[in-house]
Amino acid sequence: MVSLPASARLLAHAVADDVAAEGEVEPLVGREWRSNQARNCYASQHIAFNGLCFTPGSTLSEQTDFLIGKFGIWRRLEKTG
Repeated sequence: MVSLPASARLLAHAVADDVAAEGEVEPLVGREWRSNQARNCYASQHIAFNGLCFTPGSTLSEQTDFLIGKFGIWRRLEKTG
């Protein structure tokens, strides 16, 4: 988990859902190897869309807690209570 105060800069790509930040947003797309599929089963043939993300360096508008997920992509930690 990473906890950043308001006005801190993101150090990695962060999924843009429910994140109050200012900065550039870009689709995070990659090529993967999916050998268990009948089509697109070779290296770099499967295109995976990982969501819209704020780019590293974007500025947070409020204090936010993140979980570091697959491929180092940050997701906002859901508040409970």
